[in-house]
Amino acid sequence: MKPIPTIFIFALLAPLALSLCRNEIRKLPDYTCVKEAPIGMGARGTAYPINRDGKNYLLKVQDLQSTYKKELDRLEQLQDVAYVVQLIEHVKTWDKLYLVLSYASQGELGQFMEDSDYFDDIENIFSFFRKLKTGLDTIHERGIVHADLKAENIVVDEDDNPVIIDFDISARIGDLE
Repeated sequence: MKPIPTIFIFALLAPLALSLCRNEIRKLPDYTCVKEAPIGMGARGTAYPINRDGKNYLLKVQDLQSTYKKELDRLEQLQDVAYVVQLIEHVKTWDKLYLVLSYASQGELGQFMEDSDYFDDIENIFSFFRKLKTGLDTIHERGIVHADLKAENIVVDEDDNPVIIDFDISARIGDLE
Protein backbone atom coordinates (compact mmCIF):
# COMPACT_ATOMS: atom_id res chain seq x y z
CA MET A 1 0.00 0.00 0.00
CA LYS A 2 1.35 3.41 -0.99
CA PRO A 3 1.62 6.11 1.70
CA ILE A 4 -0.83 8.99 1.43
CA PRO A 5 0.93 12.12 0.14
CA THR A 6 1.39 14.82 2.79
CA ILE A 7 -0.25 17.45 0.59
CA PHE A 8 -3.37 15.29 0.45
CA ILE A 9 -3.50 15.06 4.24
CA PHE A 10 -3.20 18.85 4.56
CA ALA A 11 -5.93 19.30 1.95
CA LEU A 12 -8.24 17.18 4.08
CA LEU A 13 -7.30 18.87 7.38
CA ALA A 14 -7.37 22.48 6.15
CA PRO A 15 -11.19 22.80 6.16
CA LEU A 16 -11.24 21.41 9.70
CA ALA A 17 -8.71 23.97 10.90
CA LEU A 18 -10.59 26.78 9.18
CA SER A 19 -13.80 25.92 10.98
CA LEU A 20 -12.25 25.69 14.44
CA CYS A 21 -12.62 29.33 15.46
CA ARG A 22 -16.26 29.40 14.42
CA ASN A 23 -16.88 26.24 16.42
CA GLU A 24 -15.10 27.54 19.51
CA ILE A 25 -16.49 31.08 19.44
CA ARG A 26 -20.06 29.80 19.88
CA LYS A 27 -19.34 29.66 23.62
CA LEU A 28 -18.70 33.44 23.55
CA PRO A 29 -21.54 34.98 21.50
CA ASP A 30 -20.36 38.61 21.94
CA TYR A 31 -17.16 37.89 20.00
CA THR A 32 -16.36 37.27 16.34
CA CYS A 33 -13.40 35.50 14.75
CA VAL A 34 -10.73 37.71 13.21
CA LYS A 35 -9.13 34.69 11.52
CA GLU A 36 -10.68 31.27 11.22
CA ALA A 37 -7.41 29.37 11.51
CA PRO A 38 -5.55 29.30 14.82
CA ILE A 39 -2.56 31.61 15.20
CA GLY A 40 -1.00 29.37 17.82
CA MET A 41 -1.20 25.71 18.72
CA GLY A 42 0.57 24.13 21.62
CA ALA A 43 0.42 21.02 23.72
CA ARG A 44 -2.04 22.62 26.11
CA GLY A 45 -4.16 24.86 23.92
CA THR A 46 -5.05 26.62 20.71
CA ALA A 47 -5.15 30.39 20.20
CA TYR A 48 -7.39 32.44 17.91
CA PRO A 49 -7.63 36.19 17.36
CA ILE A 50 -11.15 37.38 18.15
CA ASN A 51 -12.92 40.74 18.25
CA ARG A 52 -15.61 42.44 20.30
CA ASP A 53 -16.82 45.97 19.64
CA GLY A 54 -13.86 46.76 17.39
CA LYS A 55 -11.22 45.62 19.89
CA ASN A 56 -9.07 42.53 19.32
CA TYR A 57 -8.51 39.84 21.93
CA LEU A 58 -6.98 36.40 22.00
CA LEU A 59 -9.07 33.31 22.62
CA LYS A 60 -7.09 30.48 24.19
CA VAL A 61 -8.93 27.15 24.24
CA GLN A 62 -7.62 24.46 26.57
CA ASP A 63 -8.73 20.92 27.32
CA LEU A 64 -9.65 20.49 30.95
CA GLN A 65 -7.17 17.62 31.21
CA SER A 66 -4.34 20.12 30.82
CA THR A 67 -2.98 22.43 33.49
CA TYR A 68 -5.87 24.82 32.88
CA LYS A 69 -6.62 25.40 36.57
CA LYS A 70 -3.10 26.55 37.30
CA GLU A 71 -3.01 29.03 34.42
CA LEU A 72 -6.47 30.39 35.24
CA ASP A 73 -5.47 30.88 38.88
CA ARG A 74 -2.24 32.64 37.87
CA LEU A 75 -4.02 34.95 35.43
CA GLU A 76 -6.55 35.87 38.12
CA GLN A 77 -3.70 36.60 40.57
CA LEU A 78 -1.98 38.79 37.97
CA GLN A 79 -4.97 40.94 37.07
CA ASP A 80 -3.91 44.53 36.43
CA VAL A 81 -0.17 43.75 36.44
CA ALA A 82 1.62 45.86 33.84
CA TYR A 83 3.38 43.97 31.05
CA VAL A 84 1.51 40.72 31.77
CA VAL A 85 -1.26 39.31 29.58
CA GLN A 86 -4.65 40.22 31.04
CA LEU A 87 -7.56 37.85 31.54
CA ILE A 88 -10.69 39.53 30.18
CA GLU A 89 -13.10 36.69 30.89
CA HIS A 90 -13.35 32.93 30.86
CA VAL A 91 -15.93 30.24 30.18
CA LYS A 92 -15.65 26.66 31.35
CA THR A 93 -17.57 23.80 29.76
CA TRP A 94 -17.52 20.14 30.68
CA ASP A 95 -14.40 19.52 28.58
CA LYS A 96 -12.78 22.89 27.76
CA LEU A 97 -11.71 26.21 29.19
CA TYR A 98 -12.07 29.31 27.04
CA LEU A 99 -9.81 32.18 28.10
CA VAL A 100 -10.33 35.60 26.55
CA LEU A 101 -7.02 37.43 26.92
CA SER A 102 -5.60 40.81 25.99
CA TYR A 103 -4.08 40.79 22.51
CA ALA A 104 -0.54 41.89 21.66
CA SER A 105 -0.82 42.89 18.03
CA GLN A 106 2.88 42.81 17.13
CA GLY A 107 3.38 39.14 17.96
CA GLU A 108 6.25 37.24 19.53
CA LEU A 109 9.41 39.07 20.58
CA GLY A 110 11.68 37.20 18.15
CA GLN A 111 9.51 38.05 15.16
CA PHE A 112 9.18 41.66 16.34
CA MET A 113 12.96 41.93 16.51
CA GLU A 114 13.27 40.65 12.93
CA ASP A 115 10.47 42.79 11.48
CA SER A 116 11.06 46.07 13.29
CA ASP A 117 13.88 48.57 13.65
CA TYR A 118 12.67 49.39 17.17
CA PHE A 119 15.76 47.89 18.79
CA ASP A 120 18.14 49.90 16.60
CA ASP A 121 17.83 52.68 19.20
CA ILE A 122 19.65 51.93 22.48
CA GLU A 123 17.09 53.91 24.48
CA ASN A 124 14.33 51.67 23.14
CA ILE A 125 16.29 48.59 24.21
CA PHE A 126 16.71 49.91 27.76
CA SER A 127 13.07 51.00 27.95
CA PHE A 128 11.76 47.65 26.68
CA PHE A 129 13.80 45.57 29.10
CA ARG A 130 13.05 47.86 32.06
CA LYS A 131 9.36 47.25 31.36
CA LEU A 132 9.95 43.52 31.08
CA LYS A 133 11.80 43.59 34.42
CA THR A 134 8.93 45.55 36.00
CA GLY A 135 6.49 42.85 34.90
CA LEU A 136 8.72 40.05 36.20
CA ASP A 137 9.33 41.84 39.50
CA THR A 138 5.58 42.18 40.06
CA ILE A 139 4.99 38.52 39.17
CA HIS A 140 7.62 37.53 41.73
CA GLU A 141 6.22 39.95 44.35
CA ARG A 142 2.90 38.13 43.98
CA GLY A 143 4.67 34.85 44.74
CA ILE A 144 4.73 33.39 41.23
CA VAL A 145 7.59 32.09 39.09
CA HIS A 146 6.86 31.94 35.36
CA ALA A 147 9.11 28.87 34.85
CA ASP A 148 9.08 29.07 31.04
CA LEU A 149 10.27 32.56 30.15
CA LYS A 150 11.62 32.65 26.59
CA ALA A 151 11.20 34.83 23.50
CA GLU A 152 8.08 32.88 22.42
CA ASN A 153 6.41 33.75 25.74
CA ILE A 154 7.01 37.47 25.39
CA VAL A 155 4.81 39.27 22.90
CA VAL A 156 4.74 42.92 21.92
CA ASP A 157 1.65 45.13 22.07
CA GLU A 158 0.69 47.97 19.75
CA ASP A 159 2.67 50.46 21.88
CA ASP A 160 5.92 48.42 21.64
CA ASN A 161 5.55 47.17 25.22
CA PRO A 162 6.52 43.63 26.26
CA VAL A 163 3.71 41.37 27.45
CA ILE A 164 4.52 38.16 29.33
CA ILE A 165 2.25 35.27 28.35
CA ASP A 166 1.75 31.53 28.91
CA PHE A 167 1.52 30.78 32.62
CA ASP A 168 0.46 27.15 32.30
CA ILE A 169 3.63 25.74 33.90
CA SER A 170 4.19 28.58 36.34
CA ALA A 171 4.54 27.81 40.04
CA ARG A 172 4.03 29.41 43.41
CA ILE A 173 7.42 30.36 44.83
CA GLY A 174 6.90 28.19 47.93
CA ASP A 175 6.06 25.16 45.77
CA LEU A 176 9.55 25.11 44.23
CA GLU A 177 11.29 23.84 47.35
